[in-house]
Amino acid sequence: PEGNPEDRKYMPESDYIPLAIAMRRELEALGLSGVTVLGPEFASADGVAIDWFDVVAGDSEALASFDALGTHSYNMAARPELAERTLAHGKQYWMTEAGGGITDGSAEFAYTFATSAGARFLNDLNNGVTHWVWFIGLGDGTDDVRQKLVMCEGPCAGTPRIYKNYTYYYLQQITASFPPGTTMRHV
Repeated sequence: PEGNPEDRKYMPESDYIPLAIAMRRELEALGLSGVTVLGPEFASADGVAIDWFDVVAGDSEALASFDALGTHSYNMAARPELAERTLAHGKQYWMTEAGGGITDGSAEFAYTFATSAGARFLNDLNNGVTHWVWFIGLGDGTDDVRQKLVMCEGPCAGTPRIYKNYTYYYLQQITASFPPGTTMRHV
């Protein structure tokens, strides 16, 4: 809900384990045992995500019921505390949504934002993220432009102007150095 963060209601910890187990049981009952379950997708890699992981990891059936933990990379990128937990339990750590909100109508030359996005990508890799997803690859209009890597201006069905934001180029260069499947080794 919008408004004061203190007014938000979080799921009680007593529900974490039964819900994790129930989801996997439902999938199994439908013959979908191969479906990967991403534990709750948290907006931040903060104490809420850590608390959930710690509670669920304390129950072997609940721990076995999910394959990965997911957080977003906007105001808080990946942190070592979650990476340590996921790695210790053989789970994947997904950054399920990265981007940045701005509605000024132009992100084509947003150099500083591009460097921020690139830095968050590298931070996330260094902090155990195994899968990294940008929020919106292609979009039109001038709202929330930093969410979109490729922009379509004008009538997209007619003769639009299509361009790539600077963030696209930064991420393209970084991902050329770290292609999918890269193994990160820590020393």
